[in-house]
Order: sequence, then structure tokens, then C-alpha cells
Amino acid sequence: RYFLSHFENLVWAGTINLNLRFAGRQIVTLGGNTSFTASAWGFGLKTEIIIYGDPSNAYTLAWPSGWRWIGGAAPASLAAGKAGILTLTCHGMSDSNVFAKWNVEA
Repeated sequence: RYFLSHFENLVWAGTINLNLRFAGRQIVTLGGNTSFTASAWGFGLKTEIIIYGDPSNAYTLAWPSGWRWIGGAAPASLAAGKAGILTLTCHGMSDSNVFAKWNVEA
């Protein structure tokens, strides 16, 4: 059997709110420098966001200050023509309860 996962397409804006209760997969293609916020925290929520960069422009990224980054520091930018996967796991009711992991293509 094949499992087809639901993806929610996010509309790019200078600030993008990630609804953690969506608890699925989200996709966004950046159109400029971007600040991410989060809402709808909860125990045991996990979501994955695929972030596509612009083919010819690098963009800066900003994240909630309370997030706990696993395996490295919060990424400050996304290089031109690259894509990354942001995995968020939430175990409480605030940004300080969010564990974030970033993987970007080489």
C-alpha cells in the first residue's frame, strides 16, 4: 500500500505563521527574506515544512527565539536554488517547547 500524505501550500509573505496543529506537511516557495512564527502549539505535534528557495536569489530566514535547534544553529539564510526541510516537534504550549531540525540540500 502507498500512503499519500497531505501537503498544505503556504502563500509566501514576509512573515509566515506555521500552524503546528496542522501536524502534517507544508510547502512554501520563498519570494524574499522571511520571518517565521508559530501558533497552535500542543503536546506531541510534529510537522514538516519544505522550503524552496528562489533559483537566483539567496534569502535571509528568521525564527522564533524560543525554538530549540537540534544538530546545529538556526539557519540564517537559504542559498539561491536550494531547498530545505524543517521538521518541528512540539511538546508543550509555547515556542520554548518546539524542537526544530533543519536539513538543506548540498
